[in-house]
Amino acid sequence: QYALLRVQDVVDGHATTKFVWIVWQGEQVKMVAKARVTTHRGAVKDFFGQSHVTIDAANHDEVSEEAIMSKVTDASGTSVRTLK
Repeated sequence: QYALLRVQDVVDGHATTKFVWIVWQGEQVKMVAKARVTTHRGAVKDFFGQSHVTIDAANHDEVSEEAIMSKVTDASGTSVRTLK
């Protein structure tokens, strides 16, 4: 399954729109089916258009709101991390 998700990220106090391209293949999908995805995923992505982040997911934890927004903020440089 494929999805293009629109989310809002805040950069310097301004809301910006980001697009997340999600390719879902469940953990139980057989190798032949997974290989088939690689042959047509480029055409599907061209249909959906550009995205800021790509997520290849196999379980629900990888497409939680927290996981998605973490990848978006990492890609846009808006996440702040401090080392202790």
